[in-house]
Amino acid sequence: MISTFPFPGKYYFGEANQPAPSEILSKVISYIPPREKPSVGLVNKDWHEVYIDDQFWRDAKAKDYQDFIDRIGLLPYKLKNLVCNQVYDLPLAEQCQRICQAGGLDREELFYKAVPDLATAKLNADQVWWLIQNNGVLALLEKLITPKQATHLNDNQLRYLLTDDGVQALRENLITPEQAITLDSEQLEYLLTTCGLRALREKLISLEQANTVNSRILLFLLTDNGVQALREKLITPEEADNLSLRNLNHLLRDNGRLALREKLLTPEEAGKLTDYQLDDLLTVYGLQALREKLITLDEVIKLNCKHLEFVLTKNGVQALREKLITLGQVQARNRYQLQLLLTDDEMHALREKLITIQQAVNLNCDQLRQLLTNNGVNALKEKLITPEQAVKLSGDQLQELITDNGLKALREKLITLEKAVKLSWHQLKELLTDNGLQALREKLITLEEAIKLSWRQLQELLTDNGVQTLREKQQSVGCIVC
Repeated sequence: MISTFPFPGKYYFGEANQPAPSEILSKVISYIPPREKPSVGLVNKDWHEVYIDDQFWRDAKAKDYQDFIDRIGLLPYKLKNLVCNQVYDLPLAEQCQRICQAGGLDREELFYKAVPDLATAKLNADQVWWLIQNNGVLALLEKLITPKQATHLNDNQLRYLLTDDGVQALRENLITPEQAITLDSEQLEYLLTTCGLRALREKLISLEQANTVNSRILLFLLTDNGVQALREKLITPEEADNLSLRNLNHLLRDNGRLALREKLLTPEEAGKLTDYQLDDLLTVYGLQALREKLITLDEVIKLNCKHLEFVLTKNGVQALREKLITLGQVQARNRYQLQLLLTDDEMHALREKLITIQQAVNLNCDQLRQLLTNNGVNALKEKLITPEQAVKLSGDQLQELITDNGLKALREKLITLEKAVKLSWHQLKELLTDNGLQALREKLITLEEAIKLSWRQLQELLTDNGVQTLREKQQSVGCIVC
């Protein structure tokens, strides 16, 4: 056990609180990533002494520790990282730096030094062009690629292989020129990226698998999200290749990986869903419904995307949870009815059993919309109207009946629903004005008489002067009808 007790900055070993032997510290430092080792030397004197004796700078082919520090400080950031990660030693990194700083003439000299007999090499003009660039010269000098191998690569393959990531892949033996030949240009392009190299290093995907996968699928797999999914074994390249591009894109997002991680669905099951179904299912409420087993994938497949969109909302999931609605009932409705059913007012009406799902099915959208207003719900609570009675009324008639005046008329029994059905919307609208209600209260007019009048006649009769005339019995409704 290593601790800093009793004095911070001084390391002690074992129960006897003896200073940690340098052998122990050397063993510890061997597990530290190379690029982090320079920081270790700054901890304290003991760590610094162990660090300067470490094999790390000797492997970099420096004369001594100070020589290592002086030379690595002159390198650009990218080369410095390659040395710290023990990909390059110092002489090779310095040679790369000289080549990168060299002008075109110097690069040509280095190229002809690496390819002394250009005619025998049988390189075409495009291949010579790529090989004479910085990365091409580096690859030739480091013997990562030979002129003969380059002749077997097409223009795009050679171009991608001689990018920064491509040369790095050759150095790490992640790919060989012979293997690059077997891949098409797009597959090679996507593999020789930062994410692609990471996947190859961690053996998350092999070159054989990459060769069998559709290039567009490979593009999605070799993103940060895709590599994370491969790392967690949430999906394999073969499973990804069986999915559409859109479905794979949905699965590799945060919610998609969460669903795979929690085994709420598998890539195979995702392949059975349409793009829109999977998009709706991988929302916060969709995942919640799957977790609580409120919905199954078989049921999702049977629902069209618009129904699913309304079900997998906050209110939809709550309705399923409270068993206010079932997926079978959802399937039987058009999307406008479903949208109305899953509003706060409708759910309140369902909870209080003011209306049932079966009753709601028989109502059209206009009728249902009117019943689910505040006045409509109040009418249901007071039993002034029932869903069965509402079915017989048009949307306009129902709209007039659940106005404030309409509810007054129903409460005072000035009008009945059976007779309201026989009235046109315009007639009902005139009767439910203040003058119309007053005329009904004073029995100046009956519903039977109102039915026989045209809308214009009723409108003129229920003016202030018209009601006064009826009240003074100067004119009867019967005379007007005649």
